[in-house]
Amino acid sequence: MKYIQKYYRYLLVIILMMITYNLYFIYLIPQNNIQYLIYLDMILIVCFTIFLMIDFIKEKHLQDKKKSI
Repeated sequence: MKYIQKYYRYLLVIILMMITYNLYFIYLIPQNNIQYLIYLDMILIVCFTIFLMIDFIKEKHLQDKKKSI
């Protein structure tokens, strides 16, 4: 929970960017290519989740290291 409280602004910016891109794609590009948007969203969600997991584990490791000192 501390991780989310510490980085909530960063997470909010990323989520807003993803929403903005999706809205742009949906309203300004023809509807016949919506499969590409779904595919791209899935790839971005997977990459974003991997990044967050790595960052969370690193943060947890640093906190444990601080406690042991």
